Amino acid sequence: MRLTGQMYDVDGLDAYDSDVQEAVVTNSRIVIDWDEDDDHFHAILHSEDGGTTYKGNFGSPEPDSKWVIGATRFTANNGEVLLWLDWDQKDRGVGGQNIVHLASDWD
Repeated sequence: MRLTGQMYDVDGLDAYDSDVQEAVVTNSRIVIDWDEDDDHFHAILHSEDGGTTYKGNFGSPEPDSKWVIGATRFTANNGEVLLWLDWDQKDRGVGGQNIVHLASDWD
């Protein structure tokens, strides 16, 4: 399913951090594109358990092997998806968590 939405920094849930331009979510893979400040990011994650947890890489503009990302997926009956992301830029020694809210009819 193709979705759009918003990404929230866990440290500041009162306001969204980034717009998700497009996310393709399946039980085996998530591909997500978002803009953060003036940079465009791209992530590719794969699931080995049928669509609950995912692991992969992200980067700007393409995924970087040193930038790892994991996701836990929660899907509502109406098709909306919530992703809990854990990310780590291993070469920079920084990481964190984000929440992504996705829907097919995002306003």
